[in-house]
Amino acid sequence: MSQEAKERIVITISEKAKADLKIGLHRDNLTQAMFFAAVVKAYNSCDESFMAWYADARGDLNKNKSRQKSLRKEELTAAKNIKKFGLNKDELENIFDIIAEEREGPG
Repeated sequence: MSQEAKERIVITISEKAKADLKIGLHRDNLTQAMFFAAVVKAYNSCDESFMAWYADARGDLNKNKSRQKSLRKEELTAAKNIKKFGLNKDELENIFDIIAEEREGPG
């Protein structure tokens, strides 16, 4: 199995925020890398719990009201379509796997 290439992400936060983060992570027995990898995974996989929190946070981060409205509309439409067709997250993953296999063709 090949090792996936890794990339470094750098963020800028206040010294106090960094100290508070390190204290909290130490309490939870996590490294910064473990924490941010989990956040990225939750975001990329559209984890429901994370996305519920993020929907509120995004409003504070993104001051563009028309973009926020557009994103909410897209998310509502996606949720309605998933419900309409009765697809859950696992079924969606299976569909994408099937499509990928068909594109690869016979082995």
